[in-house]
Amino acid sequence: MPAPSSQQRLAAARWPPICPAFPSILVRQHHRNDRLALVARHIEPRHVQLEHERIVIPKEEAKGKRYPRVIYLSGPALEIVTRLMAIRTEGKLFRNNRGDPWTKYAVCNRMHRLSRATGRKKAMYDARHGFATRKLVQGHDHLTIAELMGNRDGTMLAKVYGHLDRNVDHLKKALED
Repeated sequence: MPAPSSQQRLAAARWPPICPAFPSILVRQHHRNDRLALVARHIEPRHVQLEHERIVIPKEEAKGKRYPRVIYLSGPALEIVTRLMAIRTEGKLFRNNRGDPWTKYAVCNRMHRLSRATGRKKAMYDARHGFATRKLVQGHDHLTIAELMGNRDGTMLAKVYGHLDRNVDHLKKALED
């Protein structure tokens, strides 16, 4: 019988009983790409605007304190936030199985355990980079993607997140079009 692939090991390791709340963070990160520190430590029910399908962190609480942080929700991320809003009316929205808010250290520790279980290094920023590349390949303009990622312009996207140089098929297709 062949050895399990990295994806199979990740699927098996993703939802162990020791950490049942962690899947919400993983799904949320994959579908919305925002920095996990915001998800794990800052988002409270008062920030959520379900009628507009978004989360708004006021500029006084946002990184840099110059602009509000707007996080748009869709698909599984919207479902997760809606479910959590029905459970919690105050305090931090994302919590671990003990009911404590997630900390960046707890998330890093959990990602380290996933890395060991899959045999491949995993980090929350991998999902952020993957989101940017996926949206660029799908044909979305870089300014829209940058805004969705919480960047003021496309510079960071172009310099750090794009990774189109690694997507040979996409580059070949663009050349043929």
